[in-house]
Amino acid sequence: MHQHRAAYELFDASTASPEQSRLREAITAFDKRVLQRVHHRFANSPRVAQRLAQFNQLRPNRCCLHRKRQGC
Repeated sequence: MHQHRAAYELFDASTASPEQSRLREAITAFDKRVLQRVHHRFANSPRVAQRLAQFNQLRPNRCCLHRKRQGC
């Protein structure tokens, strides 16, 4: 699963319409509910792991990084 960044770090509550705010709430609630049930969560970068922690209060079980990058 890939987080929909427009509903997370790119979301700006000060410029969002009520409909956009409701959509964001629905997306984040669904993601949190479903991701909590997943037994194995992976992140492909330290930034993705940070977003998972920041927005969903979850940690990946493992970071799967490109060889040139350092650990999560």
